[in-house]
Amino acid sequence: MDLNWRRSQAYFVLCAAVLAASFALLSNNDRVADVLVVLAFIASLVITGLAAVAGHTQHQYYRAARHRKLALERRLGLGEFALETTPGMGSSHLRRFGRVTTLQNLAFGMLAIVSASGALVASGLFGGLVDNPVQTGKTVETSCATTARRVASPASPGIQCRTVIRP
Repeated sequence: MDLNWRRSQAYFVLCAAVLAASFALLSNNDRVADVLVVLAFIASLVITGLAAVAGHTQHQYYRAARHRKLALERRLGLGEFALETTPGMGSSHLRRFGRVTTLQNLAFGMLAIVSASGALVASGLFGGLVDNPVQTGKTVETSCATTARRVASPASPGIQCRTVIRP
């Protein structure tokens, strides 16, 4: 079980790193970055899917080993001296809702939702992002002026800026 959890941790870290890079690219204003960020979010989604499949496969290996152990214990007649592989082994499904694989799949599911949502927003298919004027060929003019103030404070430094977007 510990080896399976360590593999899952590696998938969590990889997925989180790709998502962090995706959000960093999403804050960039270049058109090329939009394509890269969609691909990065899709990569995160694929990693999450692979992690869920790997977790299921790992759990199947664990179950096969557990059943083999039980069969050997029965053949050897160990009875009350048989070993339990995990504390929840043989408990009801209601009590086992908090088991590692269920919580792991829930976490991977949430990462998949974030990845898919990010890909949709970054591609412009969902989310209603405001068009970047540079991407649409518009001219952006910004002018700033310093205004005289009797009392200077960090909240009002005395600088006023105006941005105009022209077609």
